[in-house]
Amino acid sequence: MHARVTHVTIRPGTSDEAQRIYRDLVVPAAEMQEGFMGAMLLADDSQEAGMSITLWDSHDSATAAEANGYYQAQISKFADVLAGPPTREVYEVTVNCTAAAVERSHC
Repeated sequence: MHARVTHVTIRPGTSDEAQRIYRDLVVPAAEMQEGFMGAMLLADDSQEAGMSITLWDSHDSATAAEANGYYQAQISKFADVLAGPPTREVYEVTVNCTAAAVERSHC
């Protein structure tokens, strides 16, 4: 499993809108992508910095979204709330102890 981590800074006062976009537009679009396994949106205490973590079944699936235009299309949905360009990295998930993994005895 691989994780694509996208760091963002959002404009003050737009946290609720950013969350709505992620929940209502980005996640459903991600669910249509081959290899997609899950998503999380995290915010700091100020609600002005955060990260998206999307989980993919392989490195190829995690990076294919950039080649096929999916990633750029999702970022464009945040044009009115982003304070600057996002940064992203792809990581291999080496330990997964989420509640679902624990229930399946994978942790």
